[in-house]
Amino acid sequence: MMKGLLLKDYYTLLKQMKIFLLMIIVFSMMPNLSLACFAVVYAAMLPITVLGYDERAKWDSLAVMMPYSTRNIVLSKYVLGYIAIAGAAVISMGAQLVIGAVQHNTAPAGENLLVVGAASGLALLFIALNLPLMFRLGVENGRVAFFITFAVGV
Repeated sequence: MMKGLLLKDYYTLLKQMKIFLLMIIVFSMMPNLSLACFAVVYAAMLPITVLGYDERAKWDSLAVMMPYSTRNIVLSKYVLGYIAIAGAAVISMGAQLVIGAVQHNTAPAGENLLVVGAASGLALLFIALNLPLMFRLGVENGRVAFFITFAVGV
């Protein structure tokens, strides 16, 4: 079941994913470590993009008629986010290691790993806070609620 939902999400994002992947690779290749971290956090937006497309296509009403449980649908969005974050983190870390080797950077690889790991944790936190709002309120209202929650929290 999960494989089918992830495949649906992949096909939904196929055109958009090329642009996302290109942006993640470009940001990862920058010698600035903070841009590499931005690529990881940017990858956390993929499940939200899929939810937006699903909402616009009224996929929710179709999913009710299919043998998918609500748990599987929600879990597939989280798994998509985890896969995207892990992929972006691997690309960012690999690019930063190559850039460091080419530039003979004295910063140890452990620092880069720590920073990319922290960005991955931030991206996971973003998904953990944002997806429940998106599922409960819808994509547009969920975004507004997330920004209000973020503004009040800061």
